[in-house]
Amino acid sequence: MIFVRQCLRFSDCLHPIRLQIAWVYCCLYRIVVVCSPIRGEISMSHCEHCDASATQFIKLRSGESLALCLDCYNSWYCEKLGYDIASFSHPKTIQVHGKRYKLMKRAFFGGMQYWAYAGRADNPESFLFNGPFTMSGKQAVKQLASIIAEHTDPRQKEDCLIPEHGIISVVPSRSGYDDADFLVNGKRFTGEQLIKHLSMYMESNFRYVIESRVPSPDCNWIMYEEDIFQ
Repeated sequence: MIFVRQCLRFSDCLHPIRLQIAWVYCCLYRIVVVCSPIRGEISMSHCEHCDASATQFIKLRSGESLALCLDCYNSWYCEKLGYDIASFSHPKTIQVHGKRYKLMKRAFFGGMQYWAYAGRADNPESFLFNGPFTMSGKQAVKQLASIIAEHTDPRQKEDCLIPEHGIISVVPSRSGYDDADFLVNGKRFTGEQLIKHLSMYMESNFRYVIESRVPSPDCNWIMYEEDIFQ
């Protein structure tokens, strides 16, 4: 999956709005994740199925638009495919190695995405498990807990710059959005600094998986129904 950062004007779904900083999933799917709207009514819309704030905006095949919160979007998505949203229920939090993580899920093509994170949902250091629709939410969360346990070490010293197990998060650089910084074990590094610290692992290999982070609570998703259910 390729991520493209760009500014765009979204004029054919919901409200015309000038958007700044959008992450576009360019995988034959017109799904736009808007992280910071400059103006417009998208960020102030309410879910059409409840009173919560809407974050999921779908352009329906009928030409109408649908605004939903994340929970109602998951229910709508599952209902469309004939699944019972209750089968994907799970605890609000889990504890791994004595640390408490909050949980979030989102329906996508193929199943449910489950995230675990500490603190706010925009914490760059989060964990992901993609569960098929045939797997219950409780089973998926057990898999997610196993991933966390594998990639965290309670014996790791707090002052360790680059732990042997963990996550390297790619974030916008403080020096400019065209550059990237890296968060490791809660510490921020430039590319040059990270390479310097990685030199301690000379003659070693890194096993890695590129995965999406937990969505920020400030993000709005803009989608087309025909792309969601291909």
